[in-house]
Order: sequence, then structure tokens, then C-alpha cells
Amino acid sequence: MIDQQTGEDMTFIDDKEPSYVEQNGRFLPVPAGEVALIQYTALDVTKFDNPIDAAIMLGSYVGIPSIPMKQYVNETIEVVGCCLNDVEPYKVRDTQEWKPGYRNLLLKLTSGIVIRTSSKHAISFARQVLLPALGWFDWPEPIKFQVKASGDQLFLRPIR
Repeated sequence: MIDQQTGEDMTFIDDKEPSYVEQNGRFLPVPAGEVALIQYTALDVTKFDNPIDAAIMLGSYVGIPSIPMKQYVNETIEVVGCCLNDVEPYKVRDTQEWKPGYRNLLLKLTSGIVIRTSSKHAISFARQVLLPALGWFDWPEPIKFQVKASGDQLFLRPIR
């Protein structure tokens, strides 16, 4: 991805040094060797000719309440698209303690419900298989998955 202001190639980040990406006027660290999630999101949102269409699509994932994926364990779900969402660090109301941010996988079901998980296995599956093959957000056709669990980890098993 080419930065519009500087012309700098932002596609790859040095594998040895952490980098930073600007988000909402703040610079957030990006782990060494990882392309910033916000850059991926911006790259895929640009496939929309109209920025309002892009905002509506993104809002159909992050702009509505979501349900934990663990509620669907041992069920078959029909998914029409997905995206990753970085949750920024937050302060716990009761203790005023700061907690680190985390990453969620958001899956949109054919019913329009969005389910979420921060399971490392499910996120890894999306990053390595679903997003490269099908892209971010809505896909051309739905795919059925069985949701499985092992300990704290959730797994998506594609079925026909």
C-alpha cells in the first residue's frame, strides 16, 4: 500500500523493528514483521467507489452489537463475510486499571447477526485462509462452518 501523503510503500514493515501507524491522531505500535491491520482495512475499503458505501459496509460489522462465538459451539453457522477489528486499550470502570487492546474476528451470518471471537486459532484461520481467499467484508456467497471448541480456543470447520 502506498501512503497517499508521503508516497512511501507501507506494504511491508521491517521484520526486526517495531513500527507505528497513525490512528485517530495517535501513533499505535505495530508488532515487528506484521503489516498494520488498519492498513489492510484501508486497502480493502478502497474497493468501494463511494466512501458512504464503504462506511456502510464497515458499519455492518463494527457498528452493531455482536454476540460471542462461544454461544454457537457445536452448531453450524452460515457466514457471509468477515473482518478483523482491533480493540484499543481500555480502562476498567471499577478498578480504573488499564487493560491492553486485543483483536476480534467478526463474522457476519446470513441472518445479519455478527458474532465475535478473540480466539487466536479462529483469528489465525481468518488471516491465513479466509481473508486472502475471500477478502474482507461480504463474500460472493455464504460458507457453512461448524463451530468447535477445545479449552479456550474456538475453531471454524468448513463444511459443505
